[in-house]
Amino acid sequence: MASVYYALPYEYPYTPDGVFYATDEGQGFYDTREGSRGIDVLYGTSDKTEQFKTILGINLAYEIVKGLKISTRNGIDYRNSVDQVFINPLSYIGSRQAGGKGAFGEGFRRYFNLVSTSGLTYKKRLDVHDFEVSGFIEYLYTNERNFSYRGYGLDDRLPETPAGITVSTGFLPSLGGGRVNSALISYMGLGRYTLNNKYTLTASYRYDGASVSSVPLKNRWHGFYSFGANWDVKQENFLANTDFIAGLQLRVSYGQTASSFGRSFDYLATYSVNTTYGGLQAIRPTNIGNPDYNWEYVDELNIGFDLSLFKTQRVKLVADWYNKITRGMYIEQPVSAFSGAGAGGTAPISSARMGNKGIEWSLSGDVIQKADFNWNIGVNGAYNKNQILRVSDVTDQLPDGDTRIIKLGLPYGTYYAQQWAGVDPANGDALYYNRDGSVTNVYSGESQAVPLSANMFPKLTGGITTALRWKSITLSALLAFVSDVQRWNNIDFYNENQPT
Repeated sequence: MASVYYALPYEYPYTPDGVFYATDEGQGFYDTREGSRGIDVLYGTSDKTEQFKTILGINLAYEIVKGLKISTRNGIDYRNSVDQVFINPLSYIGSRQAGGKGAFGEGFRRYFNLVSTSGLTYKKRLDVHDFEVSGFIEYLYTNERNFSYRGYGLDDRLPETPAGITVSTGFLPSLGGGRVNSALISYMGLGRYTLNNKYTLTASYRYDGASVSSVPLKNRWHGFYSFGANWDVKQENFLANTDFIAGLQLRVSYGQTASSFGRSFDYLATYSVNTTYGGLQAIRPTNIGNPDYNWEYVDELNIGFDLSLFKTQRVKLVADWYNKITRGMYIEQPVSAFSGAGAGGTAPISSARMGNKGIEWSLSGDVIQKADFNWNIGVNGAYNKNQILRVSDVTDQLPDGDTRIIKLGLPYGTYYAQQWAGVDPANGDALYYNRDGSVTNVYSGESQAVPLSANMFPKLTGGITTALRWKSITLSALLAFVSDVQRWNNIDFYNENQPT
């Protein structure tokens, strides 16, 4: 991809006699042949995947007695994939593989996911009082397994087949694979009470248990709750006979949700044997682990309304204001090199706190509203203000990858880099800002990097929609937009900052 990005429009990757060259090594080309590498990859490699996928679902319900119903919903997602990678030994990229004679590899992946929800629901209406109570048990299970190999020293007469692989001390194949099992079981209770079709109260509580692949045994079980209220204002006497306002509902809710699904067994200290010491096989740490790893929680307050205008509900407006606090947010804490994690080693922690406040709204209207023909136009938008409220007990900032920072008071996704100060008119030297605001012609990535007023996540998103319906035929279109968002040029960054 980088070669295509850097390719010059006048490049011609062939010599006068028609021979293709991926680079200008040993050739008298006048350009740098950046794009030729892309052509070499395009014609000298193949990457294929075959997948069998099936999704099954079944829903059953039975009314035991009047008002009491038992139900079950079950779904299965199964995928079986076969991957194949071939790198031609006669290509330039093939010469860069181990042994210099291409590579061939295959991989096999299997994914199985089960979701099962079963329970009882009881409904009862007594005059102006309407009740509903439910109890459910839900089980989520995921199983993944994969195996892959890659061989080298290919015979160019046997393309895209493992028969072309050479296995010897000079061409040792590589093997890989893994297995993951995770599960979540939940016990849920839900209740609803409605008075006179106007005022509704809802409540729920769930008790979740995660598998030990997600969190330590002591943090497997947690409970979460939610409350809500709804007022159907249209049912009140002062609006019941008003045709202009066809519907108006006010609602408010507060609740907790949580996720325990980080990387599998991320809380365990793990080791690898893919290293040597003094010429002998050795082990080294691959993950520091964290015995206190916990769930990531979200507390959310939501207030909104639904408004419909005119008797046929020709115009509809929906708006929500929310305030979300994420607690125990998953982050990677850099650790000392003396911990054995090596350069750039991190430990998984769930200590950060993040806030999101914003509004979401949508407005739509029927320009034409007929029995057989309808034309609808809509617009929607969302504004979100994000802020890091806490990082950890030991620091107020942490690096987030190579070009971002997690820092107290700043939005998540803030870029972190040096600031360009222009060119010195006296001698043409590049100038950079130091952290104290002074200007220098000496570049220092570590000491000059500062948080930038740029973010990878947009503050404002939205869209414009339209739909035409004639009888049973519908034609729709969507225009989406984002604002106040920036993207880092990672191609330039990684090409110009190669490890030495």
